[in-house]
Amino acid sequence: MKTPPKLDEPLIAVTPEKRYTERKIQDATVTKVGRKYFTIQIKGSRLEEEFCLARWKRKGDNTHANFPILLFRTMQEMDDYYDSKELSESLSKKLCYRSDWEKLSVDQLRQISEIVNKPTP
Repeated sequence: MKTPPKLDEPLIAVTPEKRYTERKIQDATVTKVGRKYFTIQIKGSRLEEEFCLARWKRKGDNTHANFPILLFRTMQEMDDYYDSKELSESLSKKLCYRSDWEKLSVDQLRQISEIVNKPTP
């Protein structure tokens, strides 16, 4: 869970473009912080968007009419998020069938098992 943002904190807002194949990266600023929600304003826009403090998800993002807006504090945080997403998709595609697992050596399987079974902090 992310820590709550502070008033006037600069953030990076990422919105999908062209059917989710590209990303639009914009600067945003926190304009209000309440008990449950915080509000941002994207640079160059007059609209304000409200986000849940606990999950950093836009209010109403569970509807298909809205494009999701992802918020990050740094470019490194954004890069890590997208790298993690791409790596997990790649691994799930490469290792989704039993025959894929059977191609791996015992040492490779042990290393994967060690990593997967390692407790997370």
